[in-house]
Amino acid sequence: MHHFFDPSIKPIVVTDLSDKIIAVRTFGLEHYGYPNLIMYEVFRDYETLFYMILDSIFSLEFDTQKIFMFNNNEVKFTLDKQNNAIITMSKQSEVKITTYRDPFSQEIVKHKTKGLSELFGLPEVEISGTENEGIEILAYVVNELNSGAVIDDSTSIEIEGNFYELTTRSDRFGNSFLEISKIEFVELKQQYRQKNRIKMKEGLRRIK
Repeated sequence: MHHFFDPSIKPIVVTDLSDKIIAVRTFGLEHYGYPNLIMYEVFRDYETLFYMILDSIFSLEFDTQKIFMFNNNEVKFTLDKQNNAIITMSKQSEVKITTYRDPFSQEIVKHKTKGLSELFGLPEVEISGTENEGIEILAYVVNELNSGAVIDDSTSIEIEGNFYELTTRSDRFGNSFLEISKIEFVELKQQYRQKNRIKMKEGLRRIK
């Protein structure tokens, strides 16, 4: 299923009288309830970044508080007095955890890491927003990876008797990520007891 996209909204190059590029920006996003995008520090591959952001807007995933990753850079947004979203970029130095909310109900949809692929060449990890201690689980996984541990879809997580598995998934762009989900059935719990396990009880610790 394809989401709606307005092809008339695209990055427009703004120049001065000498044809020097001043900025790249959009027009018309205010009609959809979003701020227009403006970039003053323009780089060669700006169109790819703009269309990535526009895709997130029309798929209802855009948030000015959200940090995008583009070519190993953090993309951030600052609202100016005209409610335009000014795009700035900086090198990412650490893995972050981003919370995604439903744009209408504001309920938490999921938590996901940002930076594992850029900094470590590893797939990002996400967990449903309905899971208790979701952020804490991701934070521990990130800490384990920073410490040199190997965590993949052969690893399970135990939280006070509840077991979670890691499953490799792909997003709509074909990028792989690991999804953490609860194992519901007793027989599956017994199966995953034999796997490499992370245990959370009275503080998180790794079980060899």
